[in-house]
Amino acid sequence: MNIGWLASEQNVVQLECRKTSSCTIRLHGGTISSWRVNEREQIFVSQTTKYNWTSPINGGIYVVFPQFKTPKGYDNDFTKMLPWTLISGPDVVEGGDMEAEIQLKSDVYCMSRFKHPFSITTYIRLMESELFVLTEIHNPADDFFKFNFSIRAFLKVPLKHSLIEGLNGVNFLDIINNTYGKVVGHFKTSEKLEVLFRRKRCNHVHLVRGHKFTHVLRIRNINLPSMVIWNEEANNQPREFFIAANERRQMMCYEPSFVKPMTLKPHSAIRTGLYFSLVEVAKEKETKENDVNKK
Repeated sequence: MNIGWLASEQNVVQLECRKTSSCTIRLHGGTISSWRVNEREQIFVSQTTKYNWTSPINGGIYVVFPQFKTPKGYDNDFTKMLPWTLISGPDVVEGGDMEAEIQLKSDVYCMSRFKHPFSITTYIRLMESELFVLTEIHNPADDFFKFNFSIRAFLKVPLKHSLIEGLNGVNFLDIINNTYGKVVGHFKTSEKLEVLFRRKRCNHVHLVRGHKFTHVLRIRNINLPSMVIWNEEANNQPREFFIAANERRQMMCYEPSFVKPMTLKPHSAIRTGLYFSLVEVAKEKETKENDVNKK
């Protein structure tokens, strides 16, 4: 039986699907703080996180808007700290999936940080082994406005034993080492990581994790072909982002974004998003079967 509920005091929306997957949405910053498939957590949230509305959640999946850095170097993606509103759901839809929709509309405080009205609506759909996140940015005013935007997805990744497939031939810039080139074959993750990949198409990439590379997360960007992949050592990390020392090798941020600022016409909107799919690898099943046969 599918269950969805809202804990109003804690501002938490919980989605559950077919007893195999669950998703936790926190209205604090409009942040997805958990996605579990067969009891295995896919999203990274630091144990240092305090759910007290005084600071952003250290991890999860959330949008970065409207500006990455101010001229003085301070973060100005204030939407990750504000209370969002649940506008629909949680609902069971066709096929037994569950969905919910959250929204943030500009108010007096937002206008003090960003001199233009806006609304951001994020639609979340949970499936048996998939998670779909679609965000719409709307310009309700009569004039143009320019902004930066990305979706930060903090994932549980053993950095020493993971690689990314699907980037062969893609141009990259290694920000930490100040080098550039093209990916040949797959891209190997490392403990110090901050790499910009410039793409023209939103093809799938495969994040292959684990000592035997048997846990695969397929990711597809929607209207955000380029992305930065980074970890705790990166210059791109939020100023108030803190994680424990024993977590540094287990986290990677997958952040598709507009490489240049986006200009939105009056009374128009743009949709972007991420589609995650957890893939069962036959190699893992074959290994288990071989072990049984040996016994």
